[in-house]
Amino acid sequence: MTGRAVLWVGYMFAGFLAVALPAHASNRDATETLLELFGFDAYVESIAEALRETDGVVDQSDTGFAVAWDLAAAQVFPASAMMDEILDALDGSLSASEIDEATMFLTSDLGARVTELEVAAQAPGLSAIVEAEGAEILADLIAEQAPRLDEYTRMIEALGAVDSQVAAAMNLNFAIYSGMSQSGKLPYQLSEAEILGLLAAQQDQMRAQIRDHTYINMAYTYRDLPDQDLSGYIDFLTSDVGRALYGATNLATEQVLGRRARLFGSRLMELQGVQEL
Repeated sequence: MTGRAVLWVGYMFAGFLAVALPAHASNRDATETLLELFGFDAYVESIAEALRETDGVVDQSDTGFAVAWDLAAAQVFPASAMMDEILDALDGSLSASEIDEATMFLTSDLGARVTELEVAAQAPGLSAIVEAEGAEILADLIAEQAPRLDEYTRMIEALGAVDSQVAAAMNLNFAIYSGMSQSGKLPYQLSEAEILGLLAAQQDQMRAQIRDHTYINMAYTYRDLPDQDLSGYIDFLTSDVGRALYGATNLATEQVLGRRARLFGSRLMELQGVQEL
């Protein structure tokens, strides 16, 4: 969950920039090729892995709930099915010229190099290393007052990344809470107002976590990318084409995950008491 994923995921269920875009003619095949060029398939796989991660989310002493969480996540968030649904939701959002222009950048030396770095940072089982080493790198950058920090901030601020990720995280968690509450498996039922109250109480902490996580991931992912290349990449991200590409992708992803999140909450409650075989 890194790099251009500053637009996607910052912390667990976060990372979407909901942008209203005009509809274009179907370019599904070209769009699928484009997504593969910037490693979106690796990102979707990382979502599936993250959603099965229960540390910090589930009380580890409650093994039954942890098992139910893992089973529900595997059933509701399979990477291949999510990828197909996101492509369907994204189809027609980008014009042929936008796809061509984005493809030109992503097949350039810089675009290919950045994709390589981002895919590597999303490798399965690497999240703990990214967090630990990224935090150390970030601490050094802060101590040195490195100009690179300003570039990371430029990316975050230009894209409104933290605000959008906080909003997305709250929306997704609302869907999960709603699914859990409406499953009929809880000993009580939460009203919409009660769920919103629970989320509002967590918002400040969530914002701080997302902001820190975003900087840490950037520090790790781009540690070997020269300053000039980093600046060039951010120029693309904040260009009209870059905003259109990631805005459309994030919106489609949010729609798909939002639908599945409510189902996940319900399925999680249904699987209570299931023990690992």
